[in-house]
Amino acid sequence: GALISVKFEGDNRGGGVADAISILATPGSGFYFAGNVTYLDVHAGMMAITDPRDQKSYTIAFNPAQFPASRDLRLGSRVGATASFNGKQYVASKLDVF
Repeated sequence: GALISVKFEGDNRGGGVADAISILATPGSGFYFAGNVTYLDVHAGMMAITDPRDQKSYTIAFNPAQFPASRDLRLGSRVGATASFNGKQYVASKLDVF
């Protein structure tokens, strides 16, 4: 259930060998994401937030009924989201629209 990043190096037989493994998130880990909404499906409760500093995008699940602020969400909205990783995805526990 962990989210990992793996860097592969080629071997002399044409295959790949893991050179570095980084653990990015484990179930229950908490995170804060801030940036602009670059994908939004309120009906499905999914959005992507792109951090303007490094242009990395993070997909976050949210329950629209839990967050009245989700009514103000639009593509390009500036948001902050506190979320935890549940082993499959990031799930928002707090959502702010600025």
